[in-house]
Parts: sequence; C-alpha cells; structure tokens
Amino acid sequence: MYALVLGIGLLLLAVLVRLDRYAAKKPLVLVEILCFIAGVSFVLGYYFPAVSRATRVYYRGKDQFEWETRLRSRAEAVRQEAIIALCEILKHAPPQSIVRTFVKDSLVDAKAREAIPLLRELQTGDDQELREIVKDLIGRLERIEPDKGGLP
Repeated sequence: MYALVLGIGLLLLAVLVRLDRYAAKKPLVLVEILCFIAGVSFVLGYYFPAVSRATRVYYRGKDQFEWETRLRSRAEAVRQEAIIALCEILKHAPPQSIVRTFVKDSLVDAKAREAIPLLRELQTGDDQELREIVKDLIGRLERIEPDKGGLP
C-alpha cells in the first residue's frame, strides 16, 4: 500500500514539475524522467503479483519448481523420482490452475517419455479436465523422438 502511495506521489510530483517547466519552456531533465519512471514502476509493481506468489503444490516437501529442476538431472533415479512427483502434483493440483500447465510444459520440455505409463493411469480418474490435459500431454510426448544415446 505504501508503494502505491509513494508511486502516485512521485508521479504527481513529476507531472507538477513538468507543468512548471512547460510554462517556462525549459527541457525535461534527468531527475524528472527518473521520478516518472519510479512512479510508474511502483504502480505497476503494486498491481502485478510477484513470481514468488505463484501457486505452489508440494509433493514430499518439494514444490513443482524443485521437482522440475530435478527432472533435468542426468541421474536416472532422480529423474524417475521427479517424474513420479510431477505426475502426483498434476493429479492433486487444483482444477484450472497454472500448476497443471507448468507440469505439462516441464514434462514436454524435458522430453520425459518415461512418464507415459504413469500418465495413462491418470486418464482413468474422474477429473475431466485432468483427462484432457493428460491426453494432450501423452500425444505431445509420443511425438518426441526417443533418444538414441548419442550426442545431440
């Protein structure tokens, strides 16, 4: 709230100084430009939530962001654990949440074809939205070429 008041105050200050300068036909100075930018920044910062406020769903004490990081591991056991965790997060995430989109994109970006059997199990649930997401996800993963074990 203080940021909003400060931002509006700085914005008004910049406008008033500019009007005074306009009457005297003087050019805009750097301080006025910086005050204006600061005011706009505070107002925008107040209205748009921070990334840290993103919805988090936890599985075994780690959120979807930590599991996504572990998914990129070269260790097969760590990667498999991350796939299981992300599938559970997908299953328990609130309907129409950004978490489901994040998990879906994470699995596709990591080319996690190993997740297909777990995803097929999720298709048997009652959640219609989850079934549609999983169907799309399986289709996208099946179109990914399997690794041949060589250099990229």
